[in-house]
Amino acid sequence: MRIEYNERNIILPDLRLINIFQNNSNYKNLEEMLDYYFGKKKKAKCSVKGNENYPISCNEMNYIYLENNSNMISDNLELKPKSFLNGSLEEFVKANQNDFNTLESIRNDVRDLRTDQGFYKIQKILERGLQCHCSLEFTDFPYSYILSMLSFKCDGISEEKKLMMLYNLSIYLQRAKPLIVNLSFKIDENVLDWIYTYKDSNVYFIASVDQIDCSILPENDMLQYIILNDSESIKTEIYMPEEFDILCYSQNSYIQKYIHLQSRNIQKIASDFSKKDTFNKTGYRHH
Repeated sequence: MRIEYNERNIILPDLRLINIFQNNSNYKNLEEMLDYYFGKKKKAKCSVKGNENYPISCNEMNYIYLENNSNMISDNLELKPKSFLNGSLEEFVKANQNDFNTLESIRNDVRDLRTDQGFYKIQKILERGLQCHCSLEFTDFPYSYILSMLSFKCDGISEEKKLMMLYNLSIYLQRAKPLIVNLSFKIDENVLDWIYTYKDSNVYFIASVDQIDCSILPENDMLQYIILNDSESIKTEIYMPEEFDILCYSQNSYIQKYIHLQSRNIQKIASDFSKKDTFNKTGYRHH
């Protein structure tokens, strides 16, 4: 994928299930572009082209990034009107109405309120001594009003898992198109197990190397490490599992800051892979 954005070119290799990026300025530009072009904002002018230089429109893919913020998580797990969860569930209900007969029954029952004796009495109170007539009319209301009376009990569930629940819902609702999912939390073995539930889906997870413990990286070809440079071509290097772990470790921002304190082997791997040559560099496991 070739991206022209903000007066910069980004050449992105074919994505795999898990894509770990060096946390440099080009990666930050990539995150911003994905949000503006494939996300909800769609404001920035981008030129995005795929293989054989064909253009990719903003409607051909979806992009998800959810902020890792406790207030955002708690607010969006509530079913109050206009919340993320309420709006998403309302969309789900509309797409699966045959599975929600009770909701439609409640809406119909509300319409019958007009026939209650109590409302007839209220009408007479309003009209007393006046030469006029008023009637009680029913204003239709969306499913979200009913959903807002419900709540999910999430006691004992960690903030990270609550956020993953929101990611699950977003992925489900946007599954019709190829989907890039930008993770906003640390990746441990439990998160990897969760990611692998999507291995047969058209979903591609991205994260910076600073978010993952390199010692837990799986030994398979569904994962790659990418350094984005200002370049016009891609160079791919294949690593054995033990080399790949050290490669990712050496590219962590904290390790890079204190690379002079690392072993010679790690310094050499970091230097070899991060050379500012004419290539974007992609490394992946081979076993």
